[in-house]
Amino acid sequence: MREGLGLEVWDHPEERRRVVGEALARWDEGALKEALWAYLVRHRKKPDRAAPHYVGYFVRWLALKGRRWPHLEPEDPKAFLLEAKEKGFPGGERGPLSWGTVERARASLRHLFPFLDWAGHPMPSHVRLPSRQELPVVAPSRAMPEEAYQDLLEKAGAYPLAYWRPLLRVLLVLLGEVGLTVKEVADLWKEDVREKSLLVRGTKLREVPLSPSPGRSSPTGSPRGPSSPPTSPSPTPTSSSSPPRGRTGGSPLAWRRPSGSSPSSRTSPG
Repeated sequence: MREGLGLEVWDHPEERRRVVGEALARWDEGALKEALWAYLVRHRKKPDRAAPHYVGYFVRWLALKGRRWPHLEPEDPKAFLLEAKEKGFPGGERGPLSWGTVERARASLRHLFPFLDWAGHPMPSHVRLPSRQELPVVAPSRAMPEEAYQDLLEKAGAYPLAYWRPLLRVLLVLLGEVGLTVKEVADLWKEDVREKSLLVRGTKLREVPLSPSPGRSSPTGSPRGPSSPPTSPSPTPTSSSSPPRGRTGGSPLAWRRPSGSSPSSRTSPG
C-alpha cells in the first residue's frame, strides 16, 4: 500500500473502512486513536492533540459498559461525561473532575462523528453529543451574601497574628469587591497600584478602578520577608498609592525584600 506516492492505509477508503471496522468490533482503543489522529492531521490545520486521548477514554467506557458497535444508547456520550465528572476517566484521571476538564473531553468527542463518517462507519443517527449548554461546564455564580462577607472581613481583623490583618483585608477586597482571581492577585506587583486604578496582569493586561478603600490600604509586601530571622521584628504591610518613577522592575505584591538582602533576580513581567 506504500508504493508510488507512499500512501498510508488511511489514504485508501476501502482499507480504511476495513481497519476501523475491525477496531470498532473489538473496541481496539489503540487502533481507533491512531485512526482518529490520521483523520485530524488530514483535515485540520491545527489538529487537536488531546482528542485521541479523550476519545480513547470514551471507547474504553463503552467496552466496560458492554456496548457492541453499532448498538449504542442515544445518551451514551452524555452519560460518559457525567460519570467522568464524578468518578474520573476509566483507567485515567480520578474524579471528581472540574467542569473545564469535562468540557475539554466533550469538545474532543465532537471529532469522533466526522471521523467515523470519513472511516465509512457513521455514528448511529440516534446517538447524540450533548451541547455545551446541556452540561454545567461553567459553575453558576454564587455571590456571597453581604452578611457573610462582612463577617469574613471582621474575622480577618481578628486574625491571631496581627501583622497579617492588613494584608488579609486587602486580599478580601481585591477578590470580593474588585473581582480579581487568586492567580491575578498572586501576580500583582506594588508598582501596579496607581492612584485610582490597579494594573492587572491576567490573560490580557487591563486596568481596574479602585475604590478609596483598597487604594488606601494596598500592601507592598507580605509581613515577613523570606529570609527574616524568627526573632526580628515583623514589618507590617504598607501603602503605596503612587509607584516610584524611573523603574522598570518591582517587587511582587506578596513579597518584600528584607533590608540587607541581595536584590531579587526577578524583573517586572510587564
